[in-house]
Amino acid sequence: MKRIQYISRFARPLSNEEVDELATQSEKFNAKSGITGFLLCLGDIFFQVIEGEDAAVDELYYDRICLDPRHCDILCLRLEKDVPNRLYENWTINVYNLNKPDDAIPLAFRSTINTLLGSYRILSAYTQASIRTWMQKGIDPTTIGVRLAPRVVMVCDIVGFTTLVQRLKPEEVVTLVNTFVALCDEAITSAGGVINNLIGDGLIAYFEDSQVDAALEAALGILDAIERLGEDSPAGSATCGLQAGIGMALGEVVEGNMGSQAKRDFTIIGETVNLASRLEALTRALPSPLAVSADLKNASSPFWKWRSLGRHSVKGYEDPLEVFSPRSPD
Repeated sequence: MKRIQYISRFARPLSNEEVDELATQSEKFNAKSGITGFLLCLGDIFFQVIEGEDAAVDELYYDRICLDPRHCDILCLRLEKDVPNRLYENWTINVYNLNKPDDAIPLAFRSTINTLLGSYRILSAYTQASIRTWMQKGIDPTTIGVRLAPRVVMVCDIVGFTTLVQRLKPEEVVTLVNTFVALCDEAITSAGGVINNLIGDGLIAYFEDSQVDAALEAALGILDAIERLGEDSPAGSATCGLQAGIGMALGEVVEGNMGSQAKRDFTIIGETVNLASRLEALTRALPSPLAVSADLKNASSPFWKWRSLGRHSVKGYEDPLEVFSPRSPD
C-alpha cells in the first residue's frame, strides 16, 4: 500500500457548501476505490492524507487532485511506499473544515494549524518552481544527484540599472525590479521554462533542450512586454525607460544540488551559463537587445529568420564567436 500527505491552496475561494460537496464526492470515490484518510481545510489551505493500494492512490492524487482546477501550489509533504497497515482504516474520508465555527476544536489548535500552514505558504513563495514540481510528485529534491544535462540557458538583465538606482527612491527600485521579474516570469513559465536564480536586477532561466523555439518566443515576449510597459508608463516613472538585455545559449550544464549545510540550492553552472551571461553583457554594444549563440540558432526550427550581429570576442573563447538575433516567425 501507499500513503501520501499533501498540502495545497484553493485556486479560488471555496464556500463551506462547496467544501461539503467536495467531501461528499470524495467519500463516494474513496469508498469505491478503497481509499481511506482525512481532509483538513483551514483558510484557503487543504491538508490531506490518503492511503490505499498503489494504483488507487496514484489515480486519486496524480490524475484527480493534481489536475483539479480547484487546487494550486500542490506540495507532497510525505510519500510512503510499502505501507503495511492503514492508519485510518475506518475513515473513508473524514473532513475537518476549520473555517466553520466549532467549539469542539480548541482555538489553540486552530491557531497552531494556521501558523504551520502559513509557514508553508511563505516557504513556497521562496521555492524554485522545479523544486515544487518534484515535491508535488513526492520526490525529495535533496536526493537528486548532480548531472550533465543539455539546456537552453537565458540570462536577462536590466540595462543601465546602476544609473537608475542613483535617481530612484528605494521603494521605486524594488517596484522596478519586481515588475521586471514578473514580466520575465510570466513569459518564461508560460513557455515551459524555469527561473533558476534571481541575481540583483537580473535572472537566469533555463529550458529543456527540446524547447528551443519556446525559449526564443519567451525572450521575444519579454522584450515586447517591456516595450508595452514603457509605452503605458507615465513620463518620468521608473518603468518608462525600462530596457533589458538577453543572452541565450544552448549546451550542457552541470545541474544539481550545490552549496553547504547552511545554504543549499538546486542550480545550473558551467560553460553554457557563462556564455549566456557574456552574450547578455555583449548586447550593450550590439544593435539588438537579444544575442543568441550559433548552437542555439542551428537547433531552432527553420521558420525562424535570423540576422548575424557579427563576430565578437567573448571571454573564455580563443576565437571570436558569431552572434545572432532572431525575428518572430511569420
